[in-house]
Amino acid sequence: MGKNCFRLIFIIHTFLFVSSSFAAVLHWSPVESTSECIIAGYKVHYGTASGQYTQEIDVGNVTAYDLDLLALVPTQTYFFAVNAYSTTNQEGPLSASVSYSLPSSSPSVTSLQISGPTNVNESSGASYSCTA
Repeated sequence: MGKNCFRLIFIIHTFLFVSSSFAAVLHWSPVESTSECIIAGYKVHYGTASGQYTQEIDVGNVTAYDLDLLALVPTQTYFFAVNAYSTTNQEGPLSASVSYSLPSSSPSVTSLQISGPTNVNESSGASYSCTA
């Protein structure tokens, strides 16, 4: 395994975030294996500062990773990069960085108002409605 493998690995650079309902997926272009370099999988690196990745996840031989699997903090910006590794555990360089901020969580209910008659027994047939 020589420089040829790492030149191929360096082409991981295409990222796409697909977001809907607080869901985000990181996608990248696959690296082609050669007779000298057989790609075994990819690692996703991430952190809260550009170029400073404090976490690493071996995602296997796939070209997408669901960011909902991570315990990301809402409104915090995260930076991601990907690299490939070979069957002999040689790692290529990191891809270009991409950033993502998880949207703030949906609003929580802080109060609950219940409306309906104040005098209710089983035979009255009254019902209550709740609004949040």
